[in-house]
Amino acid sequence: MRAQSINGRRAYSGGISGEPPLLAADKVLQDRYRILRQLGQGGMGTVYEAIDERFDSRVAIKECHFTDDTFRRQFQREARLLNRLHHPAMTRVIDHFGEEDREYLVMDFVPGQDLYALLQRRNGPFATGQVLRWADQLLDVLCYLHGQVPPIIHRDIKPENLKLSDAGQIILLDFGLSKGFAGGTADRPSQSILGFTPAYAPLEQMQGAGTDPRADLYSLAATLHHLLTGVTPPATLTRVTSAADGQGDPLRLASELNPSVSAEVAEVLHRAMAIPRGQRHASAAEMRSALTAAAGSDLSTEPTVVKGKAGASPGRNPLRFRRAAIGLIAAAVITGALFVMSLRDHPPVAVPAAAPASAAAVRPAIDSAAYNYYLRGKVNVSSENAGSNEAAIRLFQQALTVDPNFAAAHAQLARAWSIKARYFAPLPEKKQINENAEVSVEKALALDPELAEGHFARGLILWTHEKRFPHEQAIESYRRAIRLDPNFDEAHHQLGFVLLHIGLLDEAQAEIRRALAINPANSLARYRLGVIAMCRAKYEDAFEIFNSTPLEKNPSLLTFYTSNALFRLGRNDEATALIEKFLKEHPKDEGGAVTSVRAMILASAGREREAKEAIRQAIEFGEGYAHFHHTAYNIASAYALMNEPSEAMRWLQVTTDDGFPCYPLFEGDRNLDHLRKDARFAAFLAKVKRQWERH
Repeated sequence: MRAQSINGRRAYSGGISGEPPLLAADKVLQDRYRILRQLGQGGMGTVYEAIDERFDSRVAIKECHFTDDTFRRQFQREARLLNRLHHPAMTRVIDHFGEEDREYLVMDFVPGQDLYALLQRRNGPFATGQVLRWADQLLDVLCYLHGQVPPIIHRDIKPENLKLSDAGQIILLDFGLSKGFAGGTADRPSQSILGFTPAYAPLEQMQGAGTDPRADLYSLAATLHHLLTGVTPPATLTRVTSAADGQGDPLRLASELNPSVSAEVAEVLHRAMAIPRGQRHASAAEMRSALTAAAGSDLSTEPTVVKGKAGASPGRNPLRFRRAAIGLIAAAVITGALFVMSLRDHPPVAVPAAAPASAAAVRPAIDSAAYNYYLRGKVNVSSENAGSNEAAIRLFQQALTVDPNFAAAHAQLARAWSIKARYFAPLPEKKQINENAEVSVEKALALDPELAEGHFARGLILWTHEKRFPHEQAIESYRRAIRLDPNFDEAHHQLGFVLLHIGLLDEAQAEIRRALAINPANSLARYRLGVIAMCRAKYEDAFEIFNSTPLEKNPSLLTFYTSNALFRLGRNDEATALIEKFLKEHPKDEGGAVTSVRAMILASAGREREAKEAIRQAIEFGEGYAHFHHTAYNIASAYALMNEPSEAMRWLQVTTDDGFPCYPLFEGDRNLDHLRKDARFAAFLAKVKRQWERH
């Protein structure tokens, strides 16, 4: 690794050769890109402004000159990964190619100025409200990047890589350092391209160890600290050595340096800049929620920041910080600005970044390798598809092998077991897998009775076909999880999911919107808003949500709801084409859900024999399926469309008994119109309404 100076500041890089010749103006690459001028040069290569002559548009081209094939292959993999990303607050990678020993990234050209240059010209901080609005946009970008599979970590967030466009939009630039989290772990460093600016880099990145999404949180917080105070934050090396020398942490709260920054906002940034990453926010969504709460208003509008009292951060214990810092820099060898940290085999010492807000803040420190397995497991478990579910179970088990007393890993393993039993396990295996889930959640809560993840997992285990969907018990479990951790997006999501099943649509929508406010990348939660719209007979709204929400890893759910919405909109040919494509690729149709939509379409077309065959197949496919009640409801609807009230009533009863007593749906669904004059249906509807009103 070598250091080089960029604008008088140090940057570190590896795997890239030194000083390749600059491209001349008017040189044309790939018979398409004509170089105009050099924009800048740094540790990761040279950036040029160019014209894409195919479309007569300006682009930015980054040229990297490699001497190491391993780094070059990594760069190529990352270029392909970045090419599929798109967010309004980040520059797009629109092309990638190689020539001889060089690789090129072609990106959007963003006219405007970077924030470092603007800071230098201002000679002071930016307005607090403006920085908080930028922070919200950037955290939205990180939610998007970290929500990819695998997560994309930028790894070089700093003022130079943030541009204020001429249109006033903040844009995250320079993805030359980004990488998928799967490329390396906390205990096994990735051989990724490495480069950074020390003032904004977390300790683990400066050690050369693997990074996870929390590295970006540190870098963003350090950047925001600089923008709010006009003061470059001290590098982590400076912080740990100063603390070890008994001088305390030189990182001052932003509110101490700029009285217009509230103490609450300063504390959020201070936590995100904790040296041990386990003390930072767990995700960009969590940090965004904390910053929103600290600012006292929605950061997407003009924030009203309450001026905080300047002073020391509550809960900062100089003696504890000093002891932790000594442990962190043990065996460190420092040579000027370039250094190597030899801590890769030692877990970080827990350092309180702020006063503990709950029991969770004073729990025992977790082995870093175990935490890495746990974090990767959480990424996989949220997808709810078979492959990711198996990976999640394996990762949580690995975490528990390293640290058997890791309560949150037990809780998440319970969640993964529950998902497997619910959706993917063969019928003979379900009982054992459900028992595995119950054992795991009991272990979690025995280790930590106040663990939000434990109560969340208990809610998942309770609300199952095998336990006959005890709504009130599941709701209380989720609400307890939320009381313990108000920013637990998935607990809000699952609470909303139960509430929609019992017809409390307004409450369900409110909970799911809370989940999305915390974590906008929660695609399944966004999908539930479409389900609520379906229950309200707002089919255009539902289709818009289903059609615009990425759910590629769950094709069954995607096809089930999209085809159902198309059918309700009278677009039967499109619905049928979608269903046939899905059934060709997935002939077993888990739960029979998609086949049940096919039954409704056939019934509405008067093709009764084919409709009944589809019903038979749906029942066969759906045996033992966790959410068979949706299939059952479509079967009831198909019989109602065929004007067979006795069978329709039988299947409506199955629907409600099996966990889906959704009165607003039954009351407003035109597919049930043939039943409206039947006394049995009137009595059934009245009973379900009474239950609905009691909730």
